[in-house]
Amino acid sequence: MNPPSRRQPFQWLVLLVVLALGVSIWSSKDSESTYAGMLEDAAPALQERHVVFIDEADGTLLVVDVDTDRTIRRVPSEEEAFMRALVRAVERDRYAHSVEAGLPITISAREDGDLLLIDETTGLLYHLRAFGPTNLAAFARLLEEAESTDRDPVASSWPNSVALVPSASPARPR
Repeated sequence: MNPPSRRQPFQWLVLLVVLALGVSIWSSKDSESTYAGMLEDAAPALQERHVVFIDEADGTLLVVDVDTDRTIRRVPSEEEAFMRALVRAVERDRYAHSVEAGLPITISAREDGDLLLIDETTGLLYHLRAFGPTNLAAFARLLEEAESTDRDPVASSWPNSVALVPSASPARPR
């Protein structure tokens, strides 16, 4: 018999996130009309940032602001398990909808204190407040992160970087 793994809490967290997202997706089969209605019902946006997440070979997760081509955060492989799980779930949803991997996701702070993760490519909307204050704070920090002062060569090459779900070469929206 094998000794218990230290990774079990992480595996449970990933399972819970996937289950929560699965219920969310299942309950909104007509995602386009649901997305439009939910976004209309949401409080006005205070701040938004369009980001793309890039997995590096060493496990580091880069968060790149696509409007400025700057890396706003480098997340070491052992940090932010919830963020990683949610981003991978979004990429799986995109794959299921035949959407290219690596396209931007919008993080939107609302007047009512909610924080939304908006995937315009699939029409899915994630209320991050539902996942608790710690997980909400992880994404809120991405809105607050100071941008680097120099153009980041890694961020500038993001369409050719490793996406979370393999694809040819993601088209860069402008």
